[in-house]
Formats: sequence, structure tokens, C-alpha cells
Amino acid sequence: MPEFDVIVVGCGAAGLSAAVAAQQNGARVIVLERAPQDERGGNTRYTGSWLRMKSVDEVSDDFTDHFAVNSGGYRDPSLVHETSKDRDNWLQNLRAMSFAGPEVVATFADEAPKTLRWLQGFGARFEKLEVPFLTSVQPRMAPHGGGLALVEALATQFEKTAASFTTTPQHLA
Repeated sequence: MPEFDVIVVGCGAAGLSAAVAAQQNGARVIVLERAPQDERGGNTRYTGSWLRMKSVDEVSDDFTDHFAVNSGGYRDPSLVHETSKDRDNWLQNLRAMSFAGPEVVATFADEAPKTLRWLQGFGARFEKLEVPFLTSVQPRMAPHGGGLALVEALATQFEKTAASFTTTPQHLA
């Protein structure tokens, strides 16, 4: 039985991204997935995977604002101004709340283009939505083939590297 440095549970975009990134950093990785191979991908396989992006290299104008507003539970407006302080100086009840801090949102926006380019390196292709959503005029992009295309691109990359250290597929029953 081979030994692994990283065990990933789930074969959706998040799990496969973590698995491939760990492999790229030299880890021996196994992905445990309950679904059969032709049904793998979790919820990702059923999504359009729309992204608030103008292009592969640029997020939409409302990217950070939209993400901040929709990143967690209700925030008491009297506490929102506290998030502009260094996190170490936040009130204890603010630190316990469920939302992404401004530094997380900013990092997410900064890293989104690099992430799309990383995915392109595995064959993912992205296309612009030419007709805007009724609820927003901001541009959107999606992988050609939706979430399933991301699953297939990442799974193919993972399997190429995984094949170099194990010949026995591992499954979660």
C-alpha cells in the first residue's frame, strides 16, 4: 500500500485543485471519491461555473464588493467599520462572526487571474457571456463546458502525476 502526504476527500473543483497544487509541490496525493469515475465532480459537474471576470486577466468592477456582501452571514452595520482595523485589534465578537475579512476578499481578487491561467495550463478554456444576466450588467466568464470541464481538466492532470507513483486506484466505498 503506497504512502501519501496528502489525502483529499472529494473530487470537485476545490478538492482536485488542492490535490493538483499539492502534487505540484512534491506531495504524494490521493483523492477519495465516493462517486464512480463517470459521475465524479460533486456539485461542480452540474454548475455553469460563472465567474465575475472581464477577462482571464481582470476581475469585474464589482468583484470585491459583491464578494464581501455575499461572503457570510449578516454583519451588524455598527461593527463593519471595525474590519478596517488590523484583525488582531478586532473586537472578540467580530472575530467570531462568519464572513470573509477585507484582506481575504482582496487576496481572492488579486489571485483570481493567476488561478484562471493555472487552470488554462491544464486545458481549461474560458469564454465570455455575451448576453448579460438580468440582475447585473457586470461581465461574466465561464469555463467552456461549465464545471464539468474544470473537473475533467483537473482530474486528467491529477491522474497523470498520480500514475507515476501508484498503479492501484484507490476508492472510497
